[in-house]
Amino acid sequence: MQYEQLVRGERTVWIAFDGDAAGHRAAQELSQRLRSDGCPALCVALPDGHDPASYFAAGADSADFHGLLAEARP
Repeated sequence: MQYEQLVRGERTVWIAFDGDAAGHRAAQELSQRLRSDGCPALCVALPDGHDPASYFAAGADSADFHGLLAEARP
């Protein structure tokens, strides 16, 4: 149900999973699935060892995160 909501409508999905190998792999798999269903998706590469919450807890701010968004790739 949630997946169907993601692919419905005109939007780009930004994926920000953990910055470790497993997180990168899961983000790529989800990105490929979304794109194959016609939904543009971009993977946000967090620094190694960080998830979105720990990234900000370590001192990152919205400008830092927007920098990561600018570098996001399919």
